[in-house]
Amino acid sequence: MAADAWSEVEDLSVDSTDRSVRNSRVHSTTQHARNVRPLAVETRFLVAEPSAAEIGTWARRHLHADPHGTGEHGDEYETTTIYFDTADYCVFQQVGSYGRAKYRIRRYQDGAMFVERKLRRSGLVSKRRTPIDAADLARLADAAAGGGWHATWFQDRLRARRLRPSALIQYHRTARVGLDGTEGYRLTLDRHVCAASIARLTFSANQPVPLLDRQTIVEIKFRGSAPRVFKEMVERFALAPVSVSKYRRAISVFRERIEGSAP
Repeated sequence: MAADAWSEVEDLSVDSTDRSVRNSRVHSTTQHARNVRPLAVETRFLVAEPSAAEIGTWARRHLHADPHGTGEHGDEYETTTIYFDTADYCVFQQVGSYGRAKYRIRRYQDGAMFVERKLRRSGLVSKRRTPIDAADLARLADAAAGGGWHATWFQDRLRARRLRPSALIQYHRTARVGLDGTEGYRLTLDRHVCAASIARLTFSANQPVPLLDRQTIVEIKFRGSAPRVFKEMVERFALAPVSVSKYRRAISVFRERIEGSAP
């Protein structure tokens, strides 16, 4: 794929954008600028692992590797994400506007981190993200910290919405991308999804709990009409869209374990 085409793919592919700031501290005005991605269609499928492996093989024949992926095929990476919720779990319960927006901090295997807001409206999603570094975590955790820094918008929303760390979710992602005319599109397969309950800003947790039983979350993302390659994939593998949220599944599992251990 031509170099100038990657900008359109990366504009859609929020998980692989801004890699230029990943390996450096975030100090410049440009790096501190808000990164807001346009609305896109996001559709998910829950697929048993044998079929997911076939989809991965098919995708490697028909789509390009994520330009920032690693591994044998150059399309894999690990992510760890801190999710926030209120004390009474308004995000999990999808109460009012809490059901439309998730706030989180995502860290990649190379150590880069972003604060993010994922907003869903009328079946479309958009993301706003800002790069941070490890030193910024202490500032986010400080309830008395003042504004005027590059993640102020995120910190202000945590305070206004009474959000606190709730879950740490980890998974292994395979990402393939393509370009349909001038519009980028993206396919991801998330495996080995596990989670741990947390009450503070931390990227480490003891004994994370598996969330999927030999299943993979396959997700397609695009703007406008579905690309032909995705239509072919859905038909070829008889895929049926599902509503699946890693965060909501994590909280459900935590609650089931607590109830199961009650006398």
